[in-house]
Amino acid sequence: MPELLEKPKLNTARAVFSQMRKDCAGARGSTWGYLLLAFLVIIAAAILVFVLAHGFLTGSEEQVQHGMDTVWQVYGLLAAPFVAGVSWVCVQHLRSKSVGAWTAFKHASSHYSRLLSYKIVTASFMWVFSLLALSLQHAFMTPTGVSVAGKTLIAVLGVITFVALLVCMTFWMYVYPLILEAKQPVVDAMRRSWRCVQEHQQFWLVVRVWLALILCVLVALSVSLGIPLWLASLGHATLFFKMLGVGLSAGVIVWTYPYLVMLQNTLYCRFFTSDGNMIPVESNDS
Repeated sequence: MPELLEKPKLNTARAVFSQMRKDCAGARGSTWGYLLLAFLVIIAAAILVFVLAHGFLTGSEEQVQHGMDTVWQVYGLLAAPFVAGVSWVCVQHLRSKSVGAWTAFKHASSHYSRLLSYKIVTASFMWVFSLLALSLQHAFMTPTGVSVAGKTLIAVLGVITFVALLVCMTFWMYVYPLILEAKQPVVDAMRRSWRCVQEHQQFWLVVRVWLALILCVLVALSVSLGIPLWLASLGHATLFFKMLGVGLSAGVIVWTYPYLVMLQNTLYCRFFTSDGNMIPVESNDS
């Protein structure tokens, strides 16, 4: 713990950004390697699911399409926990350890049931919103479509759902590393994460950093995609500029993704020991 106390305090957005930049410098290769492996496995399994689903689903074209949509939603839920393994890669790097992509993938697979349970909890927010939105849509349906009151209620419901999801995702931001490194049960990980964010008063700091990161990514995507598309609209080398825009946008996503996943892990390693015990507030303030 003494080495943790010598590090600069992360109580401002500037300090968090500075620390994240240092942490990402040496972790890009390992995070990209893990994500490439995870996506290859997920895509390979997705092709198999697509072939099997198309062979078993029967009925009209609309029924088959509805069935395929359901299959992809369920598959996305089942495959999502594997992507969470990148959190363990980052934490191991911050603990001055190195792990290979395949080792990290196997480690995430061994905790699959816990990762899936947490994913179901977070996905339930969107399920509840979808059900309530559909109920309101049917309740306020008129011959000309959904009434203004219905659209307003759905919009308000969407805002409430977004705020609730933002609050819970911020307070539960340490769940993945607590599950993967400290091997905590889901409920204990959620409770410890919530307590840490609350006691260290991190909520608004994390929200500011998240919004700043998302804004930077959106601006970079707008520039990298917008300028080539504008050049393509002039009628010269249209295909080239369109492909250039797609390539630049993909590059922006690949380059910035380590920053997006490093935030929770940078703070986690500052406020938790490797066995999942929270470092007291007094220790971090001293």
